[in-house]
Amino acid sequence: MTVSMADLITKMRLFADDSPSANYIRGETLKPKPDGARVRFFLDYQNIAKDSVFITKGTGEANYRVASGFTIDLQNGIVTFTVAPLSGVSPFEADYNFLWFTDADYQNFLNNSAIYLGSPDAISVIPGLQPAMYQFGMHHYWIRRASHYAHKYASTGGMASHSVDVVTKNFKDLAESAWEKGIQFRDDYYKRLGQRELPASASEAYAIDPFTPIR
Repeated sequence: MTVSMADLITKMRLFADDSPSANYIRGETLKPKPDGARVRFFLDYQNIAKDSVFITKGTGEANYRVASGFTIDLQNGIVTFTVAPLSGVSPFEADYNFLWFTDADYQNFLNNSAIYLGSPDAISVIPGLQPAMYQFGMHHYWIRRASHYAHKYASTGGMASHSVDVVTKNFKDLAESAWEKGIQFRDDYYKRLGQRELPASASEAYAIDPFTPIR
């Protein structure tokens, strides 16, 4: 049975635990503070799940978790109100679900991983090597998470007292661990075949994606 890219992406999301239900934000303060004139505000995350945004503007039941009176740019996490929120309104919060990465991102992770396995794209990777492909994909996932975090919090010193350097290092450690698992799964597969089909290039050293925080 021929596997589809959609199937591969779905499974990759399971490995990454990246789904709207897994990524839920409650009570996030929209940025910047309302001034009575501004109508456009920003969420902390992007790739927002459709119909998941609820806004609380002030106290009272009529202002609690409403889903109307605004539009949402899902890709960029931008909320635009029909009427500018009053200056000093509190609480001024959003609840929503999001994804870390788009399907296009995961397709790139998988296709790049396939190259390490000697295949032109993820769909061409044979079933026996797919576990290795998913681990290589997780390597790309964690590298991108590290880059996102460094870019987002470099000017604020992190969040919840976490050091940017510490958190990004943790992400990079996870990326390297995933890569090593991918190498192990790949080599184990060929060992089971008596290495008759092991590509010459696959047994040599590998290169981990460079990590440079966005400035």
